[in-house]
Amino acid sequence: MLLSLIRFFLFLLFVSSTTVSAQTLMKVGIAPNDTGSVALAERWLPFLSQLEKTSGLTFRFTTAPDLLAFHQRMGNDEYDLVVTDSYLYTIFKQKQPLHFMAELGPQEEDSDLVLICHPDISSIDQLQGALLAVKRGEANSNLQLLEKFLNDSGVIVRREGLSSNEKVLNSVEEKVHLAGLVPLEVAKQQGQSLNILWQTQSQERYLLSAHHLPDGDAETRLISALEQLMLDTQIGSLSEISVLSVRKGKN
Repeated sequence: MLLSLIRFFLFLLFVSSTTVSAQTLMKVGIAPNDTGSVALAERWLPFLSQLEKTSGLTFRFTTAPDLLAFHQRMGNDEYDLVVTDSYLYTIFKQKQPLHFMAELGPQEEDSDLVLICHPDISSIDQLQGALLAVKRGEANSNLQLLEKFLNDSGVIVRREGLSSNEKVLNSVEEKVHLAGLVPLEVAKQQGQSLNILWQTQSQERYLLSAHHLPDGDAETRLISALEQLMLDTQIGSLSEISVLSVRKGKN
């Protein structure tokens, strides 16, 4: 409880800073998901802090309670930079002036996801109409891969989000949910044998884009910092988010 309060205090301190120059402050809107704003802050603040140190610019984390509010705030010019997945980027770009800056992703680029089930289940057909567990905030791209696999198999399921991969694993073990989607390394940590019905490479990716292109100097510093972080092998100890690619040239 105390640790959560400390984290939340640091989060509020970060987002409420008003002492920086307007010329160097850039408000970064992180697209909301069902994990909540504090969990988003805990994940993205270390990356923004590292980007801040590398660029000399100041970044303020911000989000919204839901995607509708996020889109409305974007339309009201409340964000300088936005972070979304590729699907939301495509949707928002139809009505918003978004300019791609960089592709981001988790440090574990080669991590696989598996659909696990209780040992009593050996066939995907046995999941017809079942309740399937996923971690809240799972990347849309990964959920779309799962949906495609299930649709191709002719299986319709209901889906429920749980707070962690460990909760998903425990729920499947106890047959509260008949199956669950977890990283392969998490499934391997479990002593009890669980069947794996499907395995795929995680496609969790995010696009950092500019809603308001910064002035020439700030844009140059931002791109340079992103390129440096992409090459920096030490960032893994500071943030779980890495830079996978950076825009070349001007948009």
